[in-house]
Amino acid sequence: MALVRLKTSQIAGIRTAIQTKRQGNKCPLCERAFGFKVVACLDHDHVTGLVRGVFCKNCNGMEGKIKNLATRGRTQLAMSQYLRNIADYWDFYSVDRTGLLHPVHLTTDEKRIKRNTKARKLRAVTKGK
Repeated sequence: MALVRLKTSQIAGIRTAIQTKRQGNKCPLCERAFGFKVVACLDHDHVTGLVRGVFCKNCNGMEGKIKNLATRGRTQLAMSQYLRNIADYWDFYSVDRTGLLHPVHLTTDEKRIKRNTKARKLRAVTKGK
């Protein structure tokens, strides 16, 4: 297949065609529908220049950041395998496997108590003025 270099004036039409015909008017990553508050961006590979699809503005930025961070983190693995390994790791540890809690982590109740204590102190200071 011969490559066709898009003109800047063609981007809007191509973006609309891809998002409606190939993607059902949804971002393939977050699955939100494109619209007034969900801006569509034409995604492309920054190495090859090939157009891949259409992301929402948020996912377009996040995909680039994730790619940059994954490039830093991987060793001999392909980036896609490295990212799959991370997803598998998260899935595996989505349930407690160790019975241990990190020392700086606050539970939901501890966060609530801390918030309420702070609010009580603030009210006491405000009341005393």
